[in-house]
Amino acid sequence: MPLTSIEPLTSLSSHATRNRPAPCQSRCSHVGSHLVADIVRSRLHLADLDQSVFILTQSRQGLCSRNTRHGGHQICNPPDVCSGHGRILAVEVSSSPFEVSIAVIRYLDRTNCLGMASGESTSQPEDSHISHADTLIYWNAVAATPNGMLGDMLRMYPQISRIDLRGSLNFLTEIRGRADGSTERDLLDRSVDCGAGIGRVTAGFLSKVCRIVDAVEPVEKFAKVLREMLLTGEGRVGEVYVVVLQDWIPVEKYDVIWNQWCLGHLTDDELQQFLLRCKAALKEGGWIVVKENMSTNTEGKDMFDEEDSSVTRTHEKFQTLFQNAGLLMAKTELQTGFPKKLLPVRFYGLQSH
Repeated sequence: MPLTSIEPLTSLSSHATRNRPAPCQSRCSHVGSHLVADIVRSRLHLADLDQSVFILTQSRQGLCSRNTRHGGHQICNPPDVCSGHGRILAVEVSSSPFEVSIAVIRYLDRTNCLGMASGESTSQPEDSHISHADTLIYWNAVAATPNGMLGDMLRMYPQISRIDLRGSLNFLTEIRGRADGSTERDLLDRSVDCGAGIGRVTAGFLSKVCRIVDAVEPVEKFAKVLREMLLTGEGRVGEVYVVVLQDWIPVEKYDVIWNQWCLGHLTDDELQQFLLRCKAALKEGGWIVVKENMSTNTEGKDMFDEEDSSVTRTHEKFQTLFQNAGLLMAKTELQTGFPKKLLPVRFYGLQSH
């Protein structure tokens, strides 16, 4: 769970929903050479210490890596304290034979807390905080199940996957029909599901409109499920490429390249290069479809999520990236039917100029 709000450490066993809320804000001050933020203290029994320290070590800075069970006093200060948003800056652990007191100093302000005595700005773009190593660690720890893929979103809203797949089918049918008069019954020859996971989109949608569905999935245990998948549609699983998106170089030509809830793991530069490779891999009249969460930041900025090391972009940012990649945005619309508590999800139908 990302430490993005002030709360007792004893609550860290709960999980945040995968469709992420807007970032928290808090005011910080600079004192000497230390950045001081909100401080929370939680008194824990020794039986709880291992889990709490383990959760803290999952932060990008690897805090509290030493075992503190046997007493003593420890302060961990990351070297680049102002480089991350919503990240732990310091953790102080002091223990006695009977209980442990943990003080967590957290950097929550995403715009104004710069840690500069002179008032100079060190603002960095949200995508600069993406760590591909952290992303792989996160997803390798996720179960290869539908609940693992969608997390609390599926547990809270069991109908979400059905609504999502129906919306995707409707969108693809509409952009195809507008372009060449195709209907839902006319099968495409080949598509690719990027960031395919265990194949929810492949099985539930793409295999019903395409004869062959390739997949790009960097997590081997997910790829194994894909290879063994029994499809109910007329299509079949083709090649499964176990590679991260930023390293994938298409060798086939595709009617549809489908990208859903995965592009946030790429930096802006990586995404632009990825889109250029996808454009080169399209058949004549082919489509790149992007379906991603939209940022709800009140200042119109992207939002970084340190839980899975991803960025939720604004509509304007996507438009700029598409334009820079030489792609024509033929159609865009919001997914309908999702609960209002979730982030907006937008489709983009893209073609080469």
